Amino acid sequence: MKTKRRVFTSANVEATQRAIKKRFGNDSGVDIREAEGHIRIIEKNPEPKKLYLEAKFEEREEAGETLTGLSFSSEEPVMVYGEPEILIHEGTAADFSRLMEVGAILKNHDPDQIVGVPVKVWIDDKRRGNLLMRWGSTIIAMEAKREALIDKTLRGVSVGYMVREWIYLRDKTESYKEITGPAWVAVKWDALEASLTPIAADPSVGLERMVRDIKAQITNKQEIIVEMKKLKLLRAWKASDGKSYDVGAKLEVDERTFAELTEGDEPFAEEDNNAPETRSVKQETEPETKSEPKTGIDDGLSESMREFRESMREESRAEAKRCADIRTVCKRSAMPELADELIAEGKTMEESQRAVLDKMVENQKASGQPATGIEITRDSHESFRSAAVDGLLLRAGQVKIEKPAPGSDEIRGKSLLRLAEESLVRAGIKVPSDVRKLVELAMRGSEIISGSTSDFPLILANTANKSLLAGYEVGPATYEFWARTGSLNDFKSASRIKFSEVGKLRELQENAKYSETSRTEKRETIQLGTYANKWTMSRQGVINDDLGAFTNTLFSSGMQAKMLPNDLGIAVLNDNDNMTDGSALFSTVHGNYSQETNRRLDSVAHAAAALKYMIGLMAKQKSYQHNAETDGARYLNLRPKIWLVSLLDELYARQVVASMSDITSTNAGVENPFKNLGITVVGDQNIATSDTDYKHLLFADPRMAPVVEVAFLQGNKMPFMQEMDQTDSDGKVWLCRLDCGAAAVDSVGAVMETGTDE
Repeated sequence: MKTKRRVFTSANVEATQRAIKKRFGNDSGVDIREAEGHIRIIEKNPEPKKLYLEAKFEEREEAGETLTGLSFSSEEPVMVYGEPEILIHEGTAADFSRLMEVGAILKNHDPDQIVGVPVKVWIDDKRRGNLLMRWGSTIIAMEAKREALIDKTLRGVSVGYMVREWIYLRDKTESYKEITGPAWVAVKWDALEASLTPIAADPSVGLERMVRDIKAQITNKQEIIVEMKKLKLLRAWKASDGKSYDVGAKLEVDERTFAELTEGDEPFAEEDNNAPETRSVKQETEPETKSEPKTGIDDGLSESMREFRESMREESRAEAKRCADIRTVCKRSAMPELADELIAEGKTMEESQRAVLDKMVENQKASGQPATGIEITRDSHESFRSAAVDGLLLRAGQVKIEKPAPGSDEIRGKSLLRLAEESLVRAGIKVPSDVRKLVELAMRGSEIISGSTSDFPLILANTANKSLLAGYEVGPATYEFWARTGSLNDFKSASRIKFSEVGKLRELQENAKYSETSRTEKRETIQLGTYANKWTMSRQGVINDDLGAFTNTLFSSGMQAKMLPNDLGIAVLNDNDNMTDGSALFSTVHGNYSQETNRRLDSVAHAAAALKYMIGLMAKQKSYQHNAETDGARYLNLRPKIWLVSLLDELYARQVVASMSDITSTNAGVENPFKNLGITVVGDQNIATSDTDYKHLLFADPRMAPVVEVAFLQGNKMPFMQEMDQTDSDGKVWLCRLDCGAAAVDSVGAVMETGTDE
């Protein structure tokens, strides 16, 4: 009989404890257990990580539309703290549901730069994580698509992931699914987000993370240098004289030849300061003692460690180049003292250049000298567009600009026509004397000279986008307090199913048969709709300088996009339609409806009485059971969370829940029983459909007992803006669109008081 392998041996436990301390600091944040013959380590509070890979974009046709595919993860090992980390891609190990639910592909992890949405996520036969994405139609999305597919400057993909459970393989005697230790194998992990980035955008992850983490463990810097010099010594020897020698042969290299061997892509060799003044490389002879087979430097090492040693040399060269480039830039800018600081902070060359420019501007401002032109040297078109957009928004006066771009004050005084003219001049396009032709060229950007086009369309688009988002931010909406926010992947009708509770466990008499519990379900439906409007900036509008109408319309569209889902949710409450069981959402059948008199919020006493009565109704709500199990229904003990009232009744409601003493008592020392219940009063006048509609509603936490769900297409709550040319006249059209819907999903979790008059 085969003996079961012991997992928790003293050697295994000791090795695992050392590995946990090395990776997590201590074992307080993990649980350790045995499963399937391996030690499993479960993180109690796993922290998100990021994995940067090179993205290989591939366009394909799916269901009549062009989508872009890319792989974002694989089982390739990544070195972390000196040991390989491997993400398993099979079975239930990888969970991509969160990645789909996020509903957006970002650029550089910026939530304001949504460039597309994931349509499909899967694992291919090569055990790689793949996704299909649909590009957005905004300016930002189109620019990202060009950078990724045409310019090839956006070549990386970053996926945030979180590991919930590990298997630790302490050495080569242990293996899991063809993976041999030492290794940390992620057997349960979640993909969290996706973002398109320049390659190697974050030096704290990927290959550079691997090198830096291991370097941090080597206290003697000379050891690193020696290891790099020994790396692939045989190639250096062959490059010098074309002869073949055993790997690891000791070399005697003079200074000049040493310099040659370390140039370009050739590996390092050891320098011998006592070598003769010749340019030769020769094999050092050793005394003949005992004949033993020679072994190579890399013999006995794992493949991952050999890859590490290979990467050390490249990392060292890249680091040396980064330091040299930063020192050169700082020296040319007369700020050599800044170089050490930038190098120590791990800044890239681009980040260092920006830091030098910012420091120059700061120094000029401190000395009272104008900083004109400093920003523009980085990118004149980008700086001009930024200044123009902020200048237009400042002139419109509706959008708050915290830090206006340099030059925006000057542009602030220009009309749209003059701004269009300046855009043509900067693009090298001849300015027509006819203002109609001028505006046509500026708005369409159709004339190209030396690769330049008018910036005017981008200026209008960015102004429109900022106005739209500013309006969205200030739009009044209350649904997020009392409704559940959901996500749907398409426009088809979707079901929201509620299963009944399992019946109570029943006492079993001696020799009696087990009774089978009965369960049932009920379902409600929800469906998305598309809501949109458009606005045109015509050629006449530019000539007439209709900036206020332009920005105000987009600002208002943003507000409407914020209030639309609120309107849909309020409509569900006001309509009070029948649910699938044939009864109205709020009804006496559901036990969540009251028409008691003296429950209007027209006085403190009536408000207190109404709240007490509604809390009682909510306390009587029971769990959903099959008809055969009704005797097992329990009270849910739901606690009131949100009191939704009209704005006219809000003051009395707030007084009832916030007063320190019982406002219905003549004795000021009596404590208010509602004070510590955690009830939040939310005012929304839209629940009052007429002057005689006095209703108000009490909700439990919508995360525990949702009554109304407001859903968005793939969870995207932000309005979508699309710009297009007029087909029948000159000008630009801006479309504002939002895909959302709302429906009642359950009757348990809220009660309504009609506030009937006496």
